[in-house]
Amino acid sequence: MLVVVPLGLFSAIYISEYASEKVRYIVNTTLQVLSAIPTVVYGYFAVVFLSFFIKQVANFFGLSIHSESALVAGLSIGIMILPFIISLLEDAIRSVPKSLRYGFMALGATPAETIWHITIPYAMPTILSAILLSISRVIGETMIVLMAVGINANLTFNPLNSVTTITVQIATLLTGDQDFNSVQTLAAYALSLKFFYGIIVLGDKNKEMNIGRAIKVTQAVVDIKFEGELPKIFNALKSKLKYKDKELVLEVSQHIGDNIVRCIAMDSTDGMSRGDEFVDTGAPISVPIGRSTLGRIFNVVGELIDECGPLKGKYNLEPIHRAPPSFTEQRIQEEVLVTGIKVIDLLAPYLKGGKIGLFGGAGVGKTVLIMELINNIAKAHKGFSVFAGVGERTREGNDLYHEMITSNVININEHEKSQAVLVYGQMNEPPGARARVALTALTMAEYFRDRENQDVLFFVDNIFRFTQAGSEISALLGRIPSAVGYQPTLATDMGAMQERIASTTSGSITSVQAIYVPADDLTDPAPATTFSHLDATTVLSRQIAEMGIYPAVDPLDSTSQSLSAEIIGEEHYKVASEVKRILQTYKSLQDIIAILGMDELSDEDKIIVDRARKIQKFLSQPFHVAEIFTGMPGKFVSLSDTVSSFKGIVEGKYDHLPEAAFYMVGNIDEAIKKAELIQAEAK
Repeated sequence: MLVVVPLGLFSAIYISEYASEKVRYIVNTTLQVLSAIPTVVYGYFAVVFLSFFIKQVANFFGLSIHSESALVAGLSIGIMILPFIISLLEDAIRSVPKSLRYGFMALGATPAETIWHITIPYAMPTILSAILLSISRVIGETMIVLMAVGINANLTFNPLNSVTTITVQIATLLTGDQDFNSVQTLAAYALSLKFFYGIIVLGDKNKEMNIGRAIKVTQAVVDIKFEGELPKIFNALKSKLKYKDKELVLEVSQHIGDNIVRCIAMDSTDGMSRGDEFVDTGAPISVPIGRSTLGRIFNVVGELIDECGPLKGKYNLEPIHRAPPSFTEQRIQEEVLVTGIKVIDLLAPYLKGGKIGLFGGAGVGKTVLIMELINNIAKAHKGFSVFAGVGERTREGNDLYHEMITSNVININEHEKSQAVLVYGQMNEPPGARARVALTALTMAEYFRDRENQDVLFFVDNIFRFTQAGSEISALLGRIPSAVGYQPTLATDMGAMQERIASTTSGSITSVQAIYVPADDLTDPAPATTFSHLDATTVLSRQIAEMGIYPAVDPLDSTSQSLSAEIIGEEHYKVASEVKRILQTYKSLQDIIAILGMDELSDEDKIIVDRARKIQKFLSQPFHVAEIFTGMPGKFVSLSDTVSSFKGIVEGKYDHLPEAAFYMVGNIDEAIKKAELIQAEAK
């Protein structure tokens, strides 16, 4: 005990005050396992390991020592009691309130001074109790051994002479080897090592749980008090009880003092009460990633909600809070993402790793455009898509899922053949779920970019509701609001998500974000903050949809920062500029045409109007995902075909073709064939 107590105290101080969290976890787990091992096992360990080792060392130095010597027995008792006393002393040191230690250090004391002047004096009664308990265990274990061997016990104070213990007798009976040199004993020695290694490995599963209790519940905000170590910010806490047959997950948002953390609930808190216990998971909310997620629907905490059974195949769990790619990881060269949709590729091209704002009201084809983008990315780039439903209506999410099944974007029979992952945080869910569901989906998208080296499409509907949920959380947490009632961390919250959407050396995530503009006020802080991150805007127009032109993308209102000669090339830029000029001129002439008619226009204006109408028709395109509705096969048009086709139109090469020939076709060759059919039918 004279050796074990100081060694145990210094070890406990190091583990408690200086060791990293990972080291503390590994050591504490090992100590807990070793402390629980019965004495007879330690005796067996002494027989087949210590005795063998000590005898070999003694023989090397020319000493005569018995295998079952008092030295072996003493070392065995010391090894047995050391984990026990370290564990008790570490608990005693960690029982000292943090406020005492931090207050003393705030006055200028060093950590070492704090330990000797505050921690140890405060914990001294508990330390003495631990030492006395350890001594009593040693005495108790010794008495058990003496009682077991009875009057035949051979005891001595000479460490080199033999003593009789119950484990020596057991080992002798098992192996028939008093000197422990036989093959049987060596086999027992090997088995003992394997046995102890297995115990330590399995002990990793017995990590002590850090449990807190709810002391206040305010709708989606819950205050949890911990007696031990406080969970870190963004750590996930899980309920020990089940509410509505579900495990409630909380996310730590604030440390508010007195060992209390303020958390945001990821689901309804109905049924909760003060005193309910929550376990610190030691990590942020972690969700499944991998190909097995394809074709499935998840909620914010990574649970399946499509009722199609558990995940099949391999998958890993990744935290939803991650750092964005570093400067060295990001791709420097700007590269256009070809979507196969003419109006987008020509007039408002998307960059790989870019962010696109999608504006569109109900019924103008927003969902169909999203599904076509998902389909084209899968077929042309062999990439995948991830859809985040942020605060959307349950009905819309259900409709999107079934439309994806109908169009074979999702294969419900063989999920691994699907091309998309869906993550929903619906409108009826608490703000915590709506504020984090985009990060859950983004984490799944990052897997395909970083591990599968894919060009991923990441859809968010609606990004405004992400901001709105953050505003609700901020108010519940008691933060002082900024302009128009939004959270003071609006720009930070938005930037934390948007910066993770990037193009790297391994792949890219291109984001298409539906944006709601409150009261059509573009100066509102929520859309204004989003606009600063966008590289392109795609505007869906009801007027164009009423003309029967789909996709109903407004070619004049849609913009892209990549529409420059340096990025898309000189030819593409000139053709796009000329197309926009013709359409803008036609728009300015429409009032004159409506009042005076075409006859009053100049010959040059008549040519512009004719070409503009052909361009408008040619911007239409049959979609693969709409084949079952239109009866027309979908078309994917390459960028080179798109540029050359429109170049021919603006140069007047196809002025002789009828306007109807340009409607709902792919490239210009199809328009020529359609014109020939129209002319043949006219004859």
